[in-house]
Amino acid sequence: STMVDRQSQREVLTSIQGSLILINTKLLGTSSLSDEWNEKEAATKWLWNIESCRWTTRNTWVKVHKHVFATGETYGCLLMIDLEDDVIHVLKVSHDKCESVVFDEVRAQSIAACVAEMFNARNPPMTVKFLSCCVFVLNQREKKTGDQSRAKNIVQLY
Repeated sequence: STMVDRQSQREVLTSIQGSLILINTKLLGTSSLSDEWNEKEAATKWLWNIESCRWTTRNTWVKVHKHVFATGETYGCLLMIDLEDDVIHVLKVSHDKCESVVFDEVRAQSIAACVAEMFNARNPPMTVKFLSCCVFVLNQREKKTGDQSRAKNIVQLY
């Protein structure tokens, strides 16, 4: 069981660092990682609605994994469970991006995903896919204030 979980983690990490094509993270399973998760916390999920060109929100409960499994120049990556969906997602925490930039990136990626679907509907020889993503505001975490409105409680989710 642990061997399968580690293999799945490697596949997730490889796909994130490579082409940004994410495998189904349900393969990881929560049973063997149960002691590695922080306590559940309240969050607000923000999704860009491409049809209405507006943000939609819903309140939920999440658990964030205790350990970062990948880092880069801009982001640290952790696993997070949206307890309402019971799915493990990849959480990208920005080291220093301001809140508006995170929302702009998620909106742009949502639009790109819609354009990719329209492109694929034309049956091209190769299809294109963008990861669906959203923003989570972790309500119980401290929000930093400052010149650029950087927020420690704002995270991007894939």
